[in-house]
Amino acid sequence: RIIADMTADAIRDHDLLTDKVSWSTGLRDLFGHNVGDPIDQAWWGRMIHPHERDAILASLDTALSSDAAYWMGEYHFRRADGTYASVLDNAYIMRNEDGRATRLIGSMVDITQQLELADVASNAALEERQRLAHTLHDSVSQSLYSISLLAEAARRRALAGEQQAVTDYVARLGELTLQTLRQMRLLLYDLRPGVLEQEGLSGALRHRLEAVEHRAGIRARLIDHTLSPIPPALQRDMFWIAQEALNNSLHHAAATAVTVTLSPEGDEIVLQVSDNGRGFDSAARADDGGLAAIDRRVSDLRGTLVVDSHANQGTTLTVRVPVQ
Repeated sequence: RIIADMTADAIRDHDLLTDKVSWSTGLRDLFGHNVGDPIDQAWWGRMIHPHERDAILASLDTALSSDAAYWMGEYHFRRADGTYASVLDNAYIMRNEDGRATRLIGSMVDITQQLELADVASNAALEERQRLAHTLHDSVSQSLYSISLLAEAARRRALAGEQQAVTDYVARLGELTLQTLRQMRLLLYDLRPGVLEQEGLSGALRHRLEAVEHRAGIRARLIDHTLSPIPPALQRDMFWIAQEALNNSLHHAAATAVTVTLSPEGDEIVLQVSDNGRGFDSAARADDGGLAAIDRRVSDLRGTLVVDSHANQGTTLTVRVPVQ
C-alpha cells in the first residue's frame, strides 16, 4: 500500500474470486475519483470510453481465460470531471495451481500529455516538410526549369552559328547553376538535425557557415566575443535571426564574403551580420519580407534592429537584445 501510494500511477488490486477491487491514491490524483467510494470491476469498465469499451473488456477476458501472465491495454479513461484521459494499462495476472486467474494487479499511467506532445511534434514535422517542399518547388524547381530553357536556347543559337549569343547563354547558365546549388545546400542544411542544443549559439552559427556559406564559395567567418552563457531561449531567437539574415544575403545579395559577430555590451547581446553584396535602399526595408520578419522577432524580444545598406557597398544588420 505504501509503495502504491508513493507512485504516480493508479494501481488497482482486483480479487477475481470475490470481485473486490482496491485502488491506490493515484486514482484520485490522476483522474479525480474518490478512492473511498465502492468501486468494482464493472465501474472500471464503465469509465472506459464507449467506443473502446467492448474491445478492451474482450481483450482482458481473453487474457484471463488463457494462461497469460500479463495484459496490456491502451484506451481513454473518464475523469471525474467528465473529460477523458489517454491511459496505458499494464496488469499482472496471478493464478492458482489449476491455472485459474485469481488476482489481477494493474497499473494505469496517464499518457495524455505525452501523446499531445507527440502530436505537436508530428504536426511540426509535417509543417516543416511542407515548407521544404514549397521551397523546393518555388526556388529549385523553377531554377532547374530556367536552366533547361537556357540550355535549349543555347543549343539553337549554336546551330545557327550565333557565337556571341551562345556565350551569353552559357554565362547565364553558370550563374543559374551556382544559384541553384546554393539553394540546394541550404535545403540540405535545413534537413539536418539541429546542433543548437548540442553546441550552443556560437557552435551552431559556425556549423551553419561551414555547411552552407563555405560550400557555396562564400568567405565566411564568425567572431564571438561572448564569455558568459546566453539563456537557451534567447540563443534560439538569436540563431533564428542570424539564419534569416544569412539566408537573405545568400539569396539576394550575391555576396562573396560575410561576417557574423557576437558581442556583449552591458546587459545586451549584439548580433551583427555583414556582407559585401550588392546592397539595397535600407529606407525601403519594411517592404522586404525577410527583414520584416526579423524586425518583428526583434521587437518581440524588446530589442532594436539597425540596417545599414547602400548600393554596391554591402549590408550590415545589427541587432541589440537585452539578455534578460
